[in-house]
Amino acid sequence: MSGLFKLQLNDNSLSDISELAAKCPGLMELSVSGNKKIASIDQLKPLAELKTLLKIELEGCDIAEDKDYRKPVFAAIATLSNVDGFDKRGIEIPGKIIR
Repeated sequence: MSGLFKLQLNDNSLSDISELAAKCPGLMELSVSGNKKIASIDQLKPLAELKTLLKIELEGCDIAEDKDYRKPVFAAIATLSNVDGFDKRGIEIPGKIIR
């Protein structure tokens, strides 16, 4: 799956996503929203191996229950520019406008 750049694994019972970096090295966008068992920053740290990952969606995961969860996610994965629709400064990134 080296050519895969966007992956949605929403609303499953995932707890271990550590092999994604090896299996999808070109991943740019990852959505794991609704996976309640993703509860700690340690579960996300293996994604730092992805040198292309720009966006991650974590809404509905236990890790997102913490008010300031985005800050450690940005720190753990340096390539990220978007965590749940917000940048590193906490500014909301507008979605695409469909006309």
